Amino acid sequence: MVSKQNRKIKGRRDSAKFIYWDEIGETFQSGHSILIYQHFDEKNGHCSSSATVKEIQARLSPSRVYWFRTPHVVYFLGAQKKHSDYIAYRVKSVEQQWGSQIQIG
Repeated sequence: MVSKQNRKIKGRRDSAKFIYWDEIGETFQSGHSILIYQHFDEKNGHCSSSATVKEIQARLSPSRVYWFRTPHVVYFLGAQKKHSDYIAYRVKSVEQQWGSQIQIG
């Protein structure tokens, strides 16, 4: 789960439950595609997928960002260019197998 600004300070109690943009960026810059798991907001029961996709695009410039929404969580997949064909193929497989239980964008 990505820590929102001012919610959890890195290095403080319970901060290990979160991932921070500098860690995500370092991983992506090392040549890895990234998969982020995000709980829905406990107060209003949702997560802004489009805002998070835009933030991933702005911070990392991946070749593609996919999101996978279930009733309680959303996953964001930022694909490296070198992985994009394989990931697109696998996303279609997920859609075929889990399409009735998961939304994909």
